Amino acid sequence: MAEVESVTEKLNQVAVVTNGKDDFWGFPLFEAYKMAIKFYKDNEGKRTFEIEYDNKVLLMALTKQVSHGPMNQQSSLPDIGYLDMFGHDRRKVWESLGDISSNDARRAFIEKLESCVPVFGPFMVAHQKEKEEQELKRKQKEDEERKKLEEEEKVKQEEQRKEKELAEKAAEENKLKQDQILQKQQIMQALNAQTHAQFQQYAAQQYPGNPEQQAVLISHLQEQHYQQYMKLYQQQQQQQQQQTQTDSTKGQQEQRQEELESTESEAAGSEGMKTDMPQFHILYFLFICTKQPITGYSQFSIHCMSGSATPVEDASMWTRPQITEFKEQIKRDPESVLTVGRGEVVTVRVPTHEEGAYVFWEFATDSYDLGFGVYFEWTDSEDQQVSVQIGESSDEETDEELSDPEKGSNSPHRPPTDEVVPIYRRDAHLEVHAGSHRYPGRGVYLLKFDNSYSLWRSKTLYYRVYYTR
Repeated sequence: MAEVESVTEKLNQVAVVTNGKDDFWGFPLFEAYKMAIKFYKDNEGKRTFEIEYDNKVLLMALTKQVSHGPMNQQSSLPDIGYLDMFGHDRRKVWESLGDISSNDARRAFIEKLESCVPVFGPFMVAHQKEKEEQELKRKQKEDEERKKLEEEEKVKQEEQRKEKELAEKAAEENKLKQDQILQKQQIMQALNAQTHAQFQQYAAQQYPGNPEQQAVLISHLQEQHYQQYMKLYQQQQQQQQQQTQTDSTKGQQEQRQEELESTESEAAGSEGMKTDMPQFHILYFLFICTKQPITGYSQFSIHCMSGSATPVEDASMWTRPQITEFKEQIKRDPESVLTVGRGEVVTVRVPTHEEGAYVFWEFATDSYDLGFGVYFEWTDSEDQQVSVQIGESSDEETDEELSDPEKGSNSPHRPPTDEVVPIYRRDAHLEVHAGSHRYPGRGVYLLKFDNSYSLWRSKTLYYRVYYTR
């Protein structure tokens, strides 16, 4: 009986200490209790530790309280053997526990085991560290998996972004291609409407009585016509950009024109090219593509679109790179090769032709640039021959005075003259310079090749001029 009272007294002390504690060595109450039970069962009766009898009875009574609840609430209990002293003592202590909760019984068991078994605390600390390490590894693994998933998602999003960009780029390229095709169709439709009669006439001359070959030739000419049109259009844009860039230094360039040999090969500002395609390009294109020989003024006559002429329209100007071929062709006609002496201005007088509507010109030089401009002289001369005049720079000043609106264009000695293309130095040693102009009326075109700025060097000029209608 004394042993039971001793056990009950110790139980009351434990219950006071453990009241309300739910965490032991970082483990929840239930998990810590299971670990304590396992530790006790695995090591009971071994040399790991020794427990006094009353403590052992108390611990076992607490396990009954945990697993079955208060003893006074049990309806039937198995009988205990007469000689089972431990069983009788355990039941008495269990009964003395009264109505304490199962959680309080768990707390009491853990704390009693810790107090009476010194190795239990280190055992739980070791498991605590193991748990912390496992938790750390688990978190690290979760972090690695999360980072891996994030990286995979990032790669996936990057691939999707690239695929989207490629799709958008492909769509833009396709749209651009479709727009280009549509633009080409529209341009070709407009050009074909203007060139149909000329190309059909030329094809009929090349393949008389063969409509199939004529259709093939016309289609080929139309495609090349479009390509040449676009090439000249691009040249126009480039020259306009160059003109814009050189406008700011135009004054300096004019001043350098007065210098000597050091400035001979420098290009000065040039007039922007005007590629108003409807008239000039049809005829010029046929000449370039068909390689028809044209050496005189009136040997190339192709019917062009009819229409009323407007006085002094802007001229059309363009260039082409086949300068060597052009020179070789011009050399066949010695009269088309001139020498423009130093300080001289050569004027080629080209009367309008009764059967013509446009004048065309082409020229090139050897090694150095040359000034060039076009004027139109209003006269009723019956002379239909092209003539060449050589004069000094003072002649140019007279012409400029005639075209100056402030001084008036009428003169008792010379007919009225209008400027068609102002005189600028042209890089005719690099490319063939060409142009055309619609007749403003009856008169004479003055093609001026100006070398007045060169005091030391003569220039070799290759040129040809012809009319069309």
